[in-house]
Amino acid sequence: MSAVPIMASMAAAALTDGSETVVKPAPSKVRKNVQHLRKAGNLMVRWSTWGLKKAGNLGWAVGTSMMILVVPVVLDIIRDQELTDHMIQQEALEQFQKQQSATVVGGAPPSGMGIPGMPAPPPMSETPAK
Repeated sequence: MSAVPIMASMAAAALTDGSETVVKPAPSKVRKNVQHLRKAGNLMVRWSTWGLKKAGNLGWAVGTSMMILVVPVVLDIIRDQELTDHMIQQEALEQFQKQQSATVVGGAPPSGMGIPGMPAPPPMSETPAK
């Protein structure tokens, strides 16, 4: 087998194993790579820690602001909606009661109340005097 050219900057030893050539970097190069990886890893850990702390602070600020500013507004809106719903139910009940009072025999519907689909009752006639 022919020798595989080795890059001078790698300072590696070439080993021939049958049909393949295995290149091993020098131990000093491995140490340098490990040191660079550790430095990069430590840098990433510091950045991640800083980012998580800032995100936690931001989350806390947003959460407390929501509790102080937004929650009372939402509760007020819900209370107004419930009041409106109650008023609508009350009006429906009053309308129903007016319709019921208008159907009493001989009774006339209240003035100013137009009940759709319900004709006005005929006027009460006086009994003729004999």
